[in-house]
Amino acid sequence: MSTPIKIMPLGGVGEIGHNMMVIKTPSECIIVDAGIMFPHDQVYNLQYLIPNISQLDVNLTTSLLITHAHEDHIGAVPYLKKKIPHLKIYASPFAREIIKIKLAQKMLETDKLDLSLDLSKDSNKNEEQSLLQDENQIYQDDAQDAIETQESPSPSPSLSPSLQPFLGTYYSDSDLILIEDNSHFSFKEIDIYPIRVNHSIPETYGFLIQDKKKCYSLFYASDCKVDNIKNENGTITEHDFDFKRLQELSKNSQRKFLFLDSTDVMFEGKALSEKDLIAPIEDIIITENNKDERERGRIFITFFPSNIYRLQTIIDLALKHNRKIVFYGRSLKQYAAKAQSCGYLQDLNRVLVDEDELKSMRSSEAIKRLELIVLLTGCQGDLKGALNRVVSGQDPLFKIYPGDLLLFSSRTIPGNEKRLTKIYNKIYEQGGRIITAKEKRIHASGHGGAIDNKNIIDLYNPSDLIPIHGETYYLYKHIEFINKNYPQIKTHLLLNSDELTLDSDNIDTLLIEKGTPLPPLFMLDNGIAIEKTSINTRRKMSSNGVVFVTLLVSNPGIDIDINLDLENRVELSVLGFPLFINEYLPLLKERLIQISQSNPPPNKEILKSVLKKFFKKFFETAPVMEIHIVTLA
Repeated sequence: MSTPIKIMPLGGVGEIGHNMMVIKTPSECIIVDAGIMFPHDQVYNLQYLIPNISQLDVNLTTSLLITHAHEDHIGAVPYLKKKIPHLKIYASPFAREIIKIKLAQKMLETDKLDLSLDLSKDSNKNEEQSLLQDENQIYQDDAQDAIETQESPSPSPSLSPSLQPFLGTYYSDSDLILIEDNSHFSFKEIDIYPIRVNHSIPETYGFLIQDKKKCYSLFYASDCKVDNIKNENGTITEHDFDFKRLQELSKNSQRKFLFLDSTDVMFEGKALSEKDLIAPIEDIIITENNKDERERGRIFITFFPSNIYRLQTIIDLALKHNRKIVFYGRSLKQYAAKAQSCGYLQDLNRVLVDEDELKSMRSSEAIKRLELIVLLTGCQGDLKGALNRVVSGQDPLFKIYPGDLLLFSSRTIPGNEKRLTKIYNKIYEQGGRIITAKEKRIHASGHGGAIDNKNIIDLYNPSDLIPIHGETYYLYKHIEFINKNYPQIKTHLLLNSDELTLDSDNIDTLLIEKGTPLPPLFMLDNGIAIEKTSINTRRKMSSNGVVFVTLLVSNPGIDIDINLDLENRVELSVLGFPLFINEYLPLLKERLIQISQSNPPPNKEILKSVLKKFFKKFFETAPVMEIHIVTLA
């Protein structure tokens, strides 16, 4: 019997962020990843975007498999779980711990999570809203019961006491299924095998997807490079890319597909290993330690808090060179607590200084004298991050002093350049210094370059390749790279909402049906979803201003109260204009009063026309107009 499989990305292809891939079989849908994407500018209170799941058959959607714990792969999990309560979530131990805290926090914020963006266009809106509210209440009760009845697991004896509060409140394990290196997940029509890959966060997996006959293998590699990370003592902190398991499981397949990361495909070399950063960072610490005590400053390092390998390197070097570490920023403490509870971050307790201990000193001068490595969140210049707070002089504990050194151990995400340049300027204005990854080898990408690509292709030997995880430009460049170096491999371009269909009974046939991508959901910082049209209105208000008009009119033959003079029949106010507009408002109000006396009374379109002409003539702009006509009977 024919068993077609369909692959459809809903996010993360032709863009970087909110990754989501859907695997459809005749009887179920399985999702890989549910991430968010950050806007280029955090304006209009817009914080992030999540995939639009309107194209999903919710009743058939059973499972969500997580590749790793980065926000662009797990950030939308609470929203998805909210919409699909029966969803089973498969994740590694570390990813599972991060997801638990997200679920526990978000599911209790039911009045903040959007219920108005329907999964289907049901004509009976009242009934649908009632069902959503009922489902919401049940879901809230379930989440509360799970939190109240399940005790948080006892922290590991090695867990730093200062990090214990950041383990957070745990959600029930019943819907969270553990991914391990030897896992095999058998679904109705397909089998899925996790395959260890390397990335910039622990426990990253690709997924090998096979039909029951094993006629085809689809290796979804997601974010990856080829690396082997060991710390100075030789202790393995990251497993090798598991090519042996990948080759063994796929060796008998007639057709092998590779869905491969395109982020750094245009980099001709090999992605740096985390171990390549140890010597350069150590040289910087030694240089600072060798300075005269009067010139010696503190070292501040900012990086993505999920990079546990980078954190381990800093811990090792701090211990070796007699520096203490302080975590500054909630997300960093949270990731570190989760990592330590999973067995990572060796020797952290030997170098970590509690923030409260520093606060008890009550003296910036005393803190200044400490030989600290201060780890800061907000490496992209985030307004609410610890980095921006310290550099701006708004932090009660840390300030920049002459001699202080700030290491930016991260890449600059496109769109954040201006924000970071302002940060750099403020550091130098206060006598500090900076080192970025452009000047020293202090950051390693988690995405493979051309050599990493070749390693993966040579060892997996795919018949077909589909580039993923990158802007459209990157996808086309990836295809060019494959066509040039591996002409025997068939390449296919798959964008968001496109659907690839395979059939185990006709393995030579592949169909790609072009789809129409749906706009993502826009989320505010309070967790509420907002439509794109409303974002556009906010944008227009910020650019062009807004005018409010309330007009009192009467039906024909009925006089307005004689005591209500003409002046009070019109209320007019504006926002977002230069102050000299007050010189022109009496002219506009006089015109509106004249119109209010017309017979028949004016409608909104007439008033809009008057307002448009006025603002076009005097201000060359078209503001947002909010008009209210009150008819007195």
